[in-house]
Amino acid sequence: MNFTGKIIDFKLSVVFASRGGNTHHLINILWCLNKQSFQDFNVYAILDYPVYQKEYESVISTIIAKVSVSSEVISEWNGKRDKKYNIICNYNSKFSSLAWDSASYIRNYWLDLAAWEFINFFDDDIIFNDTYLQDSLNYRESFRKQIWKDFVLTPTLMYRQTGQIQNQWFKRYVFRQSRPQVNFLKNKKHDFIQLYSWNSLLATSSLFKQFRFDEDINFVGEDLDFTYTIHKAWYPILVLADLKVYHMERDKSLLDHAWVGNPVSAYQKWKNRIIFVRKHGNFLQKFIFYTFSLWANNARLIMKILRYAKRNQKRKLISSFLRWNRDWLFNYKKH
Repeated sequence: MNFTGKIIDFKLSVVFASRGGNTHHLINILWCLNKQSFQDFNVYAILDYPVYQKEYESVISTIIAKVSVSSEVISEWNGKRDKKYNIICNYNSKFSSLAWDSASYIRNYWLDLAAWEFINFFDDDIIFNDTYLQDSLNYRESFRKQIWKDFVLTPTLMYRQTGQIQNQWFKRYVFRQSRPQVNFLKNKKHDFIQLYSWNSLLATSSLFKQFRFDEDINFVGEDLDFTYTIHKAWYPILVLADLKVYHMERDKSLLDHAWVGNPVSAYQKWKNRIIFVRKHGNFLQKFIFYTFSLWANNARLIMKILRYAKRNQKRKLISSFLRWNRDWLFNYKKH
């Protein structure tokens, strides 16, 4: 179903960041949105990389051509929230260059933009079926009658279009290991979880706007911190077996699977673990983390670097671990 008219009021805001200049993912998710049976929504897509006039115009032209939307519903961002598709970047908006290094800054920026009754957060590297938004709202209405309070709704994450479940999110955070415990529903149709890794979150605007993303967590783990904060505020987070999105993620290396990645992501991952524990752990959990888990995990990950990294990567990766220990264990005072 193609949307061609101009609407100045919507029921749902769909928000996501288009990361790193990957227009392939941007086109795919906009294609999915344009085909939805439910069309009472508008979109805020933020380009999280430096964009100038020619690049911006090229992105808009590509969307019009490949997504089959009319120029009436995707045009210059005017700040009035009256367009169906709003493509926002440094060229046509006033957000800071921090956006290029901080997923949390971008998420807070679009959280302020979203103005309608519901917000659905997405990652840009997912696709979903033509009834996804309508199904999500129907499930929410059904469970709202059972839960009797506001809550967050999440889908099952499928690994690409292989039929394989990637995960059904995180039942709880294991402070001893400083990482979340992966959850699978098995024979259950739904369950309540404590953390979610962002691929799709639906709730009322009034719920989401009570919270902010911690901008000290630049990227990697900012979604876990945000959803755990919601959980601690006693709002249920519900994951469903029959509501699905398909994660079209890039191929990952052995270092990615080992929770190391490149030197920049390695630094961020471990820095953000310390912030998470300082913010959310109780006395005993912090004591166990600082006296045992921190050092055991350091040793385990350094062993993985020595095993999996190429020779020219090892020194930089190990250096990043030593640097985050110095910067965030001994000098970081805020939390």
